[in-house]
Amino acid sequence: MRGKAIDIYGRKGSFEDHDWNDIAIPEYFKKEVEENIIWSVKYRDKIKAAKISLSRGLLLEGERGMGKTLLSMIIANEVKGYGTFIKARPTDVIKLGWSYVFEVAKNMQPSVLYIEDIESLAPSEKTPTVSAFLSDLLDFLDGTEERGDVTILTSTNVPEIVDMRVIDRPGRIDRRLKFDPEDKENFGLEWKEQVLKIHSRGHKFEESLTTKHLSKIIENLPYTGSHIKELIHTAKLEAL
Repeated sequence: MRGKAIDIYGRKGSFEDHDWNDIAIPEYFKKEVEENIIWSVKYRDKIKAAKISLSRGLLLEGERGMGKTLLSMIIANEVKGYGTFIKARPTDVIKLGWSYVFEVAKNMQPSVLYIEDIESLAPSEKTPTVSAFLSDLLDFLDGTEERGDVTILTSTNVPEIVDMRVIDRPGRIDRRLKFDPEDKENFGLEWKEQVLKIHSRGHKFEESLTTKHLSKIIENLPYTGSHIKELIHTAKLEAL
């Protein structure tokens, strides 16, 4: 299984064959992902030889439908062959324990361990029922427990309830990318047009209609990528 994209049980999992052409994200986001996640696997030997210290964790946060899951698939396809991409759901971690999960990741190193919905395992102090899982996670993030060449990728739709101890200092999950449809600088007019182009591939518009024109119509609406995908889908049905 080494060098493949798998789930924590070693199964191939549902990783579609996506690449950077299938997603609209700010260039800065792509650079952060490449430098802190993908390069740590692809260029591990060169990075070690240069004695460069990279981030050991990245959090993708924001509303549903903004491309976080799609981005994880692209990362999986970028690192496989160079290292192993391992996906673990919160229910898997609760069932197996952090020690087992990190042992699998270490055996498959260099690896990227993707934990979706991290708030379920690292909730704020308002929900202390799984605090033992948080304590164990911090041990691995801080190096109290050896984790080897394992880079952590996490995601959440509700960052406000994630325990800040997980992301409050270097060495833990110390990089954050926020996917916010209200952020007009990163997810404004240009981003909307890119999403429209992706979801309208293979289809023609009326002569008076362009993706630029459509993006201006929805410019001030807090649309997620899923909203725009549904917009195109509805237009297809109307055309039929």
